[in-house]
Amino acid sequence: MGLKDLDIKKSYISCGDENIAKSFLVPALKHTKLYQRSVGFFSSSVFEPILDGVVALARNGGNIQLIASP
Repeated sequence: MGLKDLDIKKSYISCGDENIAKSFLVPALKHTKLYQRSVGFFSSSVFEPILDGVVALARNGGNIQLIASP
């Protein structure tokens, strides 16, 4: 199973059972080797809801690249 096999929707909500972290980010991170994100404000707490995906990304030898406002 890979990224092409995921059921990716056109839009997601930010809370509830079908939230973007649980329904999209975690499954996608489990099948990728690069996660790029740019944000105006950054806090490491952003990784808490996607921790399972981040761990899988690391085990796959993946990288996270961040661009954040100082």
